[in-house]
Order: sequence, then structure tokens, then C-alpha cells
Amino acid sequence: MDKKNTIEGRKRPQLNIPLENLEFDNENPRLAKEYQGATQIDIFKVLLEHFNLEEIAFSMAENGYFEEEPIVVVPCNLPKTFKMNAYDTIGKLQDALEEIMKEKNIKFIVVEGNRRTATAKILTDISLREKLKIKESFPKPRDEDIGNDLKVIPAILYSDRKDISPYLG
Repeated sequence: MDKKNTIEGRKRPQLNIPLENLEFDNENPRLAKEYQGATQIDIFKVLLEHFNLEEIAFSMAENGYFEEEPIVVVPCNLPKTFKMNAYDTIGKLQDALEEIMKEKNIKFIVVEGNRRTATAKILTDISLREKLKIKESFPKPRDEDIGNDLKVIPAILYSDRKDISPYLG
């Protein structure tokens, strides 16, 4: 079997990614045209105002992050020498990605799951809550374990945005 087909087939690597390494998709087609290309903080504001993050926050604050619902990401600054198709199994690719994530500050763009990502960031970052002027009634994690659970969330990694189109429909 061709290596490219093994890695680029239906299976994708899944990683646990720290929230600080996740960025919103400013090309998200769900965003109004005036927000295409917006800053991260502006996207936060749009998500808060128009996408009912509080509804998700109640569940996350009580239960943490459901591993069964990984977000979908693309890397935005992998080293040019890193080749995703250089590995013959998803497990080896995941291991290599986890290793490089430890060594470098790799960022990922959230193509699917921006609401969940935004909610987790708001629930875990007090300074962000203040910056966004989050109302006091917005949920907070039930306990420290849940807060810690929300700081790293599962993500399925695609090497390129165009590869995600079939998934998104």
C-alpha cells in the first residue's frame, strides 16, 4: 500500500492540544463576510454575541470536555522539514507530532469546533473573561479537575484545509 494512502486515507491523527496552541479560523464560512480575516479577539466577540457559547459552557463547566467530540484542526507552523507522509502508520505520525509539539510552539487553526474551543478558553482563562467583559453569571468550571481537563482538548489533524471539505460537506 502506498504510504500517502495510508496516512491520507480515512484515518487521521488525533492529538491532545493545549488551548493556547489553538487559534480560531478567520476564514470560517459561518462568520459574516465582515469578520473574514478578523483578529482572534474579534472572532471571540462574534462567537460570544452570535453563537450562544453560554449553552455549551454549562455542560463543559459541569462535565469537562467530552473526548468523543474532537475538534478538527490544521497546523499553521509545522517546521518545513516535517513531512506528514513520512510515516507508515497513524500511530507513528501521532507520536512524531506529539514530540514536535513538545519541542516547538506549534499552532493549529480550528476549522471545526470554534464554539467549543472558545468556550473552553473562556472557562479556563480569567484574564480573557475580563478582557471580553464576560458577565458574572457565565458558568465557571465546577472544580479544579474540570478546569484542568478543559485546558487540553482532543483534535483530529488534517494536513491541509482543502482535505477537510468532504468532512464538512
